[in-house]
Amino acid sequence: MTSIPKNHLADVLGGLLADKANVVAEIDAVKANLIGIAANGGSRVVEGEMFRATVSFGSKKVVDYKAILEEIVCRGAITQDAMDMLLQAYTQVAEGVPTVRCTARKAA
Repeated sequence: MTSIPKNHLADVLGGLLADKANVVAEIDAVKANLIGIAANGGSRVVEGEMFRATVSFGSKKVVDYKAILEEIVCRGAITQDAMDMLLQAYTQVAEGVPTVRCTARKAA
């Protein structure tokens, strides 16, 4: 059984990530409250002592490219093999991209 060396940085990172999750949840709750007020005919601009919050409503367009590509293949405009080759040709892969994950340890 190998022993993994202990380093306080793991605990620092875990604590900061937990704090971040709490702050994000609080931010989302305040935003939802402001959106609710504006959506129900209240003010869309709220002034504080130091900050101003503004709520706006707009349109958002999302294109489902995967569905479009599947439709093109289904209509016979291109073969699946040709589509796969095109996707491979235009897909960029970055090697060696660092990722840090932090999880809670199980009690011994």
